[in-house]
Amino acid sequence: MRPYIVVDLETQSNVDLRERGGFVYAEACKLICASWSEDGETFHVWFPHHARFPQHHIDTHLSDVTLHFGGEPPIPRDRPWCGHNAFSFDEPVWEALYPDHLPTAWQDSQCLALAAGLPAGLNQISIRLFGEGKQESGAKVLKDASNSMAPVPPPVAAAIASYNVQDVKLQGWVMEEIEASYHQTPMEARVLAAHRLINRRGVALDAGLITKLHRLSDDSVDYAVDEIRKLTDGHLHSLKCLRSRTKMIKWIDDMGFKCPQTGGKASLRREIIEQWIDEQEEEEEEEAAEASAEDAENDAEAPAKLFEVINVLQLRQMAMRTTGHKLAAAGLSVNSDGRARGLSQYHGAGTGRSAGRRVNFKNLPRPKEGIDFWGLVDGELTLECVLQSLAAATVSPGARRPTPDDVASAMIRGIILGPMLQGDLSNIEVRVLAWLAGEDWLLETLRAGDDPYIAFVKKVTGKSVDRKHPLRQVFKVVELGAGYQIGATKLAVYLATQGVDLEALGLTAAQLVEDYRNAHPKIAGEVVGTWEGKSIRREGLWQNYEAAALACIRSKLPIHVGRCTFEYARGHIYVTLPSGRQITYRNARIESQPYYGKWRDTVVYQSARFKSVAMYGGKWAENITQAVARDVMVEMLVLTEENGLCPILEVYDEIGCECDPSLLPEFARIMTTVPTWCPDMPVDAEGTWLPRYAKSPPPPRKDYDFKKYLLTL
Repeated sequence: MRPYIVVDLETQSNVDLRERGGFVYAEACKLICASWSEDGETFHVWFPHHARFPQHHIDTHLSDVTLHFGGEPPIPRDRPWCGHNAFSFDEPVWEALYPDHLPTAWQDSQCLALAAGLPAGLNQISIRLFGEGKQESGAKVLKDASNSMAPVPPPVAAAIASYNVQDVKLQGWVMEEIEASYHQTPMEARVLAAHRLINRRGVALDAGLITKLHRLSDDSVDYAVDEIRKLTDGHLHSLKCLRSRTKMIKWIDDMGFKCPQTGGKASLRREIIEQWIDEQEEEEEEEAAEASAEDAENDAEAPAKLFEVINVLQLRQMAMRTTGHKLAAAGLSVNSDGRARGLSQYHGAGTGRSAGRRVNFKNLPRPKEGIDFWGLVDGELTLECVLQSLAAATVSPGARRPTPDDVASAMIRGIILGPMLQGDLSNIEVRVLAWLAGEDWLLETLRAGDDPYIAFVKKVTGKSVDRKHPLRQVFKVVELGAGYQIGATKLAVYLATQGVDLEALGLTAAQLVEDYRNAHPKIAGEVVGTWEGKSIRREGLWQNYEAAALACIRSKLPIHVGRCTFEYARGHIYVTLPSGRQITYRNARIESQPYYGKWRDTVVYQSARFKSVAMYGGKWAENITQAVARDVMVEMLVLTEENGLCPILEVYDEIGCECDPSLLPEFARIMTTVPTWCPDMPVDAEGTWLPRYAKSPPPPRKDYDFKKYLLTL
């Protein structure tokens, strides 16, 4: 007998489950039937609102199933119940409908599947692994019956129950695969428990601000489309035109300009467009400076056309933003008590990081210079008042003035109400990567509390600069971006998106790549030779991780490299992290892949979406660094939960707790408590108290470096 009971519920409601989530859905639904199995061989179905069915319906759909009708829920409660997406659907639904008949605990096979490197979807897993998926005929019947509260006729209920039983069977198989291929550490069990409680607690949302920002976002889109229509004399007259890649590229060509390229193809990606605009403006300034008065008079039309193209492309970016969709999703996710729940997906990324559900608070932009967040948050936020605020704002020379939708997008954070203690780990990935590689000079810099980016500038150029020097900003971006074996082309795009003008500083992306690698030999490797003008490096973290992955498949033996272990079992690579947690790379194999004109052995694995992914040294380093950074942060998250600080948010390196400001010292202590498995890692954190979620506190600022703050108490 299993230590848990596999349970699945089929329900009906007028609420859209996908749009509004399981917690809102639970407030207005009705149970059609519940299926369960205690051993994977005997299956049960309970129909709470039906008497016995005619025998021919049973013979057609449920001949091998034990049926229960009416009365109290008959599911045994002596063991945990396990459901797929249980924490965000089955558990809240069951609690709302049958609060007096609760199990001892719930397990969620979806969360465990993701941790095991499998997809979230039960059907996806089952078809791929077992060759058998959900019952298609039952799915159609359920779809028709579940979108209302009308009574379900016996033949329809019987067909839905058959579909229900199939789901229970598949869930049992998935749990067997998880038990065979995934080991959950005691700490990870605590992490999952904290994640469940955070989703149940939810966040309080400011309905009034949501409404104002939604209106501002819609008005901003209309404003941008109208301005583009005027600028293009009606050639681009609608949002549909702006979404058409073909029409946009043709219009740019017709204006006499070549659309920016990436990978040999025309591209309208935001970062590519922004880089192209910067280049065009620089070329125009140079040509204007060199031109004679006669040339300037003859070529007066060219700058006007360039100005028009740049204006249109910038306005198009404003019109294409998804701010309004995020705000609409936020409003639909709110329960009757004003809180939105179930907004985070445990282990949403292969590294273990969580992901956003419906409203993604994890990838919100930092407010651009010139946006007065705290000045606007309680204002009218009409398009007119925002335009006036932006026109009066002071921005640095050369910086682009933000748009109204930049305001709406930047202020989405503000819809989450406090009071909140907010803390974040300072440059955590830089610290983790240096720790994993043993990059001593960088570790010493961090332990001393010195600025790692200024130290990087000093190491490469010999110059001593301050925090405001432009070289610090460049080398900061390089330190953050080049640690994962990025090439010169990608680094150039990355720098452009961060507003770095390499040409003005007399630098090149290729030079900066080499500077990074020379300054970080424990990460990138020592130079042992050259080939076609490129440095050949050995014995760095990138090379050692790649070699370990290949070796563990070939030898079928554990390969220890640095602070991690690579193992190959059941066709998968398991990377054991310093915390003891494992990352699973399923169906890993060695394939010959092209690399700079040659073919070489490469590890390829099957992602959670069943796509083949080729790995290389820098990609291994990125995965492992992000996974270790996540493990550091979630241990702090667990401590905030277990010490009563009521965490409501975790965003990569940030934790937000909905508690009294008097708990700031305790919060600071937790955010600077290094896990026992990395006592020598130079972790640092800072934070503050906020009346609502934001990237910085309201004036006067009260940011605290937590270690220094604790010393002053």
